[in-house]
Amino acid sequence: MKWKTLFLISLVCLIASYLIYNKRLNKFNSMLETPKEKKLVPQSKFKNTPNKNLSHKKVHYKKADKKIKNNTQTFKTNSPHQLPINDPRHLALTDSKGNIYPDSLGVDGEYVVAYGDIIVGESRYIQDYESGDKVLKVNRPQVWPSRRIPFRIAEDITEAQKRAIENIATKLAAEVQLSLTPYDPYKDKAYVYFKKGSQHCYAQVGYSGEIAEVALNERCGQTEIFHEVFHVLGFFHEQNRFDRDDHIKILWENIDEKNWPQFEKFPEESFPEIFINQAPFTFNTLMLYRPNAFSENSDYSIVNIYGEAYKVISEPTKEDYRRIMLLYQDITL
Repeated sequence: MKWKTLFLISLVCLIASYLIYNKRLNKFNSMLETPKEKKLVPQSKFKNTPNKNLSHKKVHYKKADKKIKNNTQTFKTNSPHQLPINDPRHLALTDSKGNIYPDSLGVDGEYVVAYGDIIVGESRYIQDYESGDKVLKVNRPQVWPSRRIPFRIAEDITEAQKRAIENIATKLAAEVQLSLTPYDPYKDKAYVYFKKGSQHCYAQVGYSGEIAEVALNERCGQTEIFHEVFHVLGFFHEQNRFDRDDHIKILWENIDEKNWPQFEKFPEESFPEIFINQAPFTFNTLMLYRPNAFSENSDYSIVNIYGEAYKVISEPTKEDYRRIMLLYQDITL
């Protein structure tokens, strides 16, 4: 009789533990929307608890520096969300080295993502991230140590995506002399791994000395894959640049407040030094969100400083290739 009682108690405890874990996981398993989508979906969040010494870095401006210091500059719209241009809610949390600590995070499949499509962690560590045992950060991008960049394609990637990756490799070789070459398991510890993802297209930023994953769902075409490859090469989104306010306006009134972090500004320290003086903000790039990205009402979320929409870029431009050349000018095969 005793063993039956013990068995029932153990079974109840096991079921209760499973239900508690499953409920906790589902709480975070909402999905982020990619920049090209208009329709918004709930974004799962959890608290990222970095070192107390971190701060919202002041972004440096050239044209409006005095106004920024006096906290008087605001966006020229009638939005109820009008905030000073350097309001901490619009600046990324960073350390002195330019590493970024996102505080608005989403979970999609096996990944924790931030800033639309940047992989910052693994969903299996959700509890550790929430408790602070592990802290998520986006390191200041590092370039790959060689112009030969190994890559591997998972078997479940679609044939169209395989062809797109081959086309991208051909273009990079021709335009910037970067060689995407097949991964060699005997000598390549670090390589780009194109694999099947869940809801959207995601990638890690820059070189880490380990595998750089690019997760693709079946709707990710050549444009989206090329965008993710730029992330892997060390590029952030253009609208997150420190100098963006000289060129664009973020229409906060058209963006749900929970999606404001998608448009946080990163300080100069977070970018490769060569981008600060030799590669100013440009509309002519594959790395800029489209004008209606994360809009909650199908209206524009980003316009130029004259209040007008801009052209959406669907493939890398000469300026994109020039920036790769700048970033990898000292790197050899």
